[in-house]
Amino acid sequence: DEVAAKAKQLGAEIIAGPHDVMDAGRMLLLNEPGGALFALWQGNKHKGCKRLGELNTPYWHELATRNSAKSREFYCQLLGWQCVEKPMEGMNYTLFTVADQPVAGMLEMTDEWPADIPAHWMIYFAVDDCDNYAATAQQLGGEVCVPPTDIPEVGRFSVITDPQGAVFSIMTSAMDDVKCS
Repeated sequence: DEVAAKAKQLGAEIIAGPHDVMDAGRMLLLNEPGGALFALWQGNKHKGCKRLGELNTPYWHELATRNSAKSREFYCQLLGWQCVEKPMEGMNYTLFTVADQPVAGMLEMTDEWPADIPAHWMIYFAVDDCDNYAATAQQLGGEVCVPPTDIPEVGRFSVITDPQGAVFSIMTSAMDDVKCS
């Protein structure tokens, strides 16, 4: 409830909540000043994601926004994140960190992005073979929006839309940070 008040003070629009989700926890759905929808969770009996760095689990969260300065200020003030700017292939990439550990990333949506794509958070799932998973997604009725593509020193990723219209990404990491167990 305190975070909801702070988010509103920082310019966010409260979409729903805060409200209890039975005895699992408490949640809040927001539209941040840069235009991306997101939710906050306060765990009770369901603490949240417990698997990190394992295949087929959430691996990375990335904000794409048309106003990175506004979004950066919002998340740093709301969640206490720090920012580290990383130059990457003609753009500056923002790493959001907590205690010097990356927790999410952010990129500026340029004019190259279609105007009808709103600011959004993207979830990446860790996979051991990006190309194989992209092909499997197509066989299962999904659409590959961005074909498997290399990001130097990061890994290989693809953006997929599932048959119901949900958009997500998959990533085969170039680093030794994903375990096969």
